[in-house]
Amino acid sequence: MKISVVIPAYNEEAYLPECLAGIRNQIRQPDEVIVVDNNSTDATPAIARKYGARVIKEKNKGIAWTRNTGFNSATGDIIVRVDADTRLFPDWIQKAETHFTKSSVDAIAGKNNYDTFSKDFDSLYTTYHRVAKYINNNTPVMSGSNFALRKSTWNSIRKTLDMSFAELVMEDIHLSIAIRKRGGTILRDHSMQAITSGRRRSRNPLSFYIEYPSKILLSYLIS
Repeated sequence: MKISVVIPAYNEEAYLPECLAGIRNQIRQPDEVIVVDNNSTDATPAIARKYGARVIKEKNKGIAWTRNTGFNSATGDIIVRVDADTRLFPDWIQKAETHFTKSSVDAIAGKNNYDTFSKDFDSLYTTYHRVAKYINNNTPVMSGSNFALRKSTWNSIRKTLDMSFAELVMEDIHLSIAIRKRGGTILRDHSMQAITSGRRRSRNPLSFYIEYPSKILLSYLIS
C-alpha cells in the first residue's frame, strides 16, 4: 500500500516546518509528500523542498482548488490530507494504514486539537462537528486538518464536486457529503490525533463563530 501526504499551503513559512517535521517523525513514513503552493509570496515553496516534499503550483485561489490539485497528483493508494499549520501525532499514518488494510472503509477522520484553546472552545468545535454529522445523515464528517481517503474513492467522486460553490462551503464537509452520497463509508478514530494552530479564532473570531456555521449549513444545502 502506497501512501501520499497532501498539504495545501499559502504563505505558511511560519507553520510549515513543524508540519513537515511531524510527518518526518511518523512511525510509518509516507511514500511521498506533496505541498500544493497556492501562489505563496513567502518562503513556503523553498521550505517544502528543503524537507524533501514535491511542490506543485495551483493558481486558482482557494483551499478546494488546492486540495484537488494535490489529490489528482498523488500517486498513492491512500491520500493523507494535512493542513500546513497542523502537526500529526507520530502514529497517525500507521493507524490509518491499519484501518485501510483491515477494512473497506473509504475515508478516515482523525481527532483535531487546537494549541491555544480552552475546553469550552473544544466543546464548541465538537458541537460544530456533531451538527455537521447530523446533516450528513448521521455519517461522520472529516476535518480538513487531518483525514485520509482512498485514491480510488477520490477518483469516483471528484467530478461530482461542484467547484462553482467552492468558496461558499466547508470543503471538507462538502467532500464528506459527496462520499456518503456515493455510498461510501467514513470512520472517525479519536486516537488518531493532531494539533492545529488556533490562529483563525485568535485573529478573526467572526470567521469561526459566524462563517463556520454558515458554511456548514451551505455545504448541506448545496451538496
